[in-house]
Formats: sequence, structure tokens, C-alpha cells
Amino acid sequence: MKPILRTAALITTLAAAFAVHAQTTALPADKVLPSGVELKWTAAGTGAKPQATDTVQVHYRGTLLDGKEFDSSFKRGEPASFPLNRVVPC
Repeated sequence: MKPILRTAALITTLAAAFAVHAQTTALPADKVLPSGVELKWTAAGTGAKPQATDTVQVHYRGTLLDGKEFDSSFKRGEPASFPLNRVVPC
């Protein structure tokens, strides 16, 4: 269960962070949050900044610390939709 919670937290963080950085061309540096979630930037988002009550669509890849993938929206061929105020914050 923990990996799923981490994925949800990561999705929330990425969705919000992508929107914040949508107006810039430089990507932020990779970092590790106190929760252990690792942020690795691959592309800047585009569009309006989502509000807490918005639902966002994101592609994500959930991996364990050893790199083993346990979930991937890429493999399913469609982004996942998440209401930002209904996922675990990180």
C-alpha cells in the first residue's frame, strides 16, 4: 500500500509543480522530499495553474526504491485523472 500512497503524493506534487513552472523554460533541479518522494523533472508543464479543487490529468511511473516499476500510466496508454484535494499530500 505504501507505494500507491507515494505515487498519489508524487502525482499531486508533480501536477502542481508542473503548473507553477509552466511559464518558464528551465526545469527545476531534481530533489528528494522529506517523505522520500523523489522528483525528477523531464518536461515543463503547460497551461493554467490548477486549483486545489481541480482535477488534473498526468502521466506517471511508480517505482520502488530498487527501480522496479509497479504502476505506469504510460503502459496503459492514457494519463490518470486525480482531483488534487483528494490525494495524499507530500
